[in-house]
Amino acid sequence: MSLAWAAPALAVLASLAPVPPFASNLVDEAGMLDAADADTLRGTLASYQAATGGQIAVLIVKSTAPETIDQFSIRVVEDWKPGRKGVDDGVLILIARDNPNDLRRMRIEAGRGVQGELTDAQSNRVLRDVMAPYFREQRYFKGLEAGVDAIVRVLHPNLLRTRTGNPAPPQLADPGAAENVATEPAPLPVARTGAAADAVDDDDHENRNGWLVVLTVVAVFFFLVGLAFSALFTKGGRARISNGKYPESILLLVLYVLLLGSGGKSSRSGSGSRSGGSKRGGGTFDGGGSSGNW
Repeated sequence: MSLAWAAPALAVLASLAPVPPFASNLVDEAGMLDAADADTLRGTLASYQAATGGQIAVLIVKSTAPETIDQFSIRVVEDWKPGRKGVDDGVLILIARDNPNDLRRMRIEAGRGVQGELTDAQSNRVLRDVMAPYFREQRYFKGLEAGVDAIVRVLHPNLLRTRTGNPAPPQLADPGAAENVATEPAPLPVARTGAAADAVDDDDHENRNGWLVVLTVVAVFFFLVGLAFSALFTKGGRARISNGKYPESILLLVLYVLLLGSGGKSSRSGSGSRSGGSKRGGGTFDGGGSSGNW
């Protein structure tokens, strides 16, 4: 009897569109962005995360059917968890290119920690007044770029963007101002406070730890070099080697050189992954946000 009840539920689950795996802060499964635009947007998202600690993720899929975009979006944030654990400052922009209007084609999902600033009404304005006009003209990159900028302005109004000459999004408090765009001046240094200051402190802490590791490695290296020099170039050392009593320093030196080489490669690889600003977060969501069409 229990199996009979479970079969329909399993069939429904099997028919759901799978959540794409998290690969970076931008995942385009529908091919709406060309490679250059995708790299530019990915860099913008990485810069925002580095500056504030918060995370804005963008996912573009072909369809969320049979689910509405709201239902699919919840499954995405439960899997991706954008934002920081305990801070819950993640935001997801979800685009479903081929969804019919009744399933909705655009959604902003706001983490618990940012819903006081990025309210449902603000999310709706970003979708309707900032992104949708570009999408109706099939200028998808510009629409996403303007949407990300608008969200950043809401969450961090004093944070200047790193790009210059980019049209400013309309003021969200005045949807009728959508036609008024202006070119921004060159960015100026901004005093970091709050989350941005925390991010800087984290970077300083990482740098200090990095220097400690480097100094430790250098000290161990010269210690082992001294042992090897003593073993190879002193009379007593050569005697101990000939008697089989001093091979360990040479073996340690060889092992250390091998480890140093592999460690350098892994370190370079790790820094490359960090440069993408793509890290799965630990934020929580409770359905705050808005959906729409274009």
